[in-house]
Amino acid sequence: MNYFKRFFLVFFGFVLFPLVGINAQGLKNLTLKQAINISLSSNPEIVAARALVEEKQGEEMEAKSAVYPSILAKGTLTLLNPTLSASFGLFAFPIDTSPNFNTSLQFQYLIYNGGIRENTIKKARLSVSSQKYFSDSVKLQKVLAVKEAFLLVLFNKFKVLAARWFLNSAEANESTAEQLYKTGVQPRLIFLNAKIRVREAKEKLSNAEADYKKSLDNLAISMGLKPGEVESIHGNFIEDPIQPLNRLLQEAYQNRPEIKQDDAEIQKARLQIKIANAAQAPSLFLFAGGSYFTRPFIPFFPVFQEEAGLEANWSFEFGKKNGRLKQAKSALAQVEAKLKLDKESIALQLSTAYIDALEAHKEVLSYAQNLRESRESFEDAMAAFANNLISSSQLDETLDLANQTQIDYLQALYRYNEALARISSYVRGKP
Repeated sequence: MNYFKRFFLVFFGFVLFPLVGINAQGLKNLTLKQAINISLSSNPEIVAARALVEEKQGEEMEAKSAVYPSILAKGTLTLLNPTLSASFGLFAFPIDTSPNFNTSLQFQYLIYNGGIRENTIKKARLSVSSQKYFSDSVKLQKVLAVKEAFLLVLFNKFKVLAARWFLNSAEANESTAEQLYKTGVQPRLIFLNAKIRVREAKEKLSNAEADYKKSLDNLAISMGLKPGEVESIHGNFIEDPIQPLNRLLQEAYQNRPEIKQDDAEIQKARLQIKIANAAQAPSLFLFAGGSYFTRPFIPFFPVFQEEAGLEANWSFEFGKKNGRLKQAKSALAQVEAKLKLDKESIALQLSTAYIDALEAHKEVLSYAQNLRESRESFEDAMAAFANNLISSSQLDETLDLANQTQIDYLQALYRYNEALARISSYVRGKP
């Protein structure tokens, strides 16, 4: 692997030069990290997922309000018939009469209700966590799409570099053939064939540049931008070697947002079972307060009465507990089944990407060696052709072999890094 990296750096250091024909206006030298940040900041699905997180946080705040004391204020205005009156001749004057206005202010605090309050708060908190994991899952899918698009741009970028290298070689071959033709060493036909090879190389370079421009537009679209808003990218294909599959699987189970969300849902379902079991538990309240009883004529001032104590409520609703238990156990069974399916899906995805990465890595090492040998053979053939030791057709065969080896090498390198990118996403579950 270290040899491969050294060769890779030397190889692309040799062919690294500015691209031509790319005239899009927009972001220049965009890195993968910048592309991911741009896509995450503008994607509507991620914005919607974050809004759901805020909604669950509001539900958690509402559930937490049950732990705070409550204040109950009441006021009653009662209209009564006169009960006492004083008579003076033909006239009667009421003594105790309406209206009577009573006010009270009471503080209440729930100290026990079978654990419903505490478990409801825990369940609401797990709902927030579950929604956050779902938001991470949405974000992960977007990140993976951007990575794939970015990797394809890299692939097409190096195709352009390779096409430029072969065009330079063809132009050198044409120059040599022209000199030999002018000196009478070789016939004019060889020189014409060399010119044809230059036109073919220019056409391949033009096609490679068009593919590169198209992949830049696709990358912009995956980021939530418009075509043409990304001009060029900056990056390479070098990745870290992969770890053993079993270790990757265990790490994936710990990090993947789907698994975390399933775990949170399982805990919520278990808490719901506890809440259902406490559906008919007694509720105990501490209360303290005071009331004013106002009588306007007797004794002409209000009466204040204090009160404090412990209030107990115990209701029985037949069938309610069993119904809630049945629903909660069913929800638990469903989410446990989902967890199993998610683990199987991740294991299948990871093992497939792992096998692809191993096969592609072997191909990369093999094609890297073949590429070096084919280039050395082409350089030797160029020298032999210049000395009139081989024909132009033999030189073209050597160039075709080097060209095909270059394409095979790039394709293997692309498959290897694509598999590594998928493994990284499947395992880490984050950008």
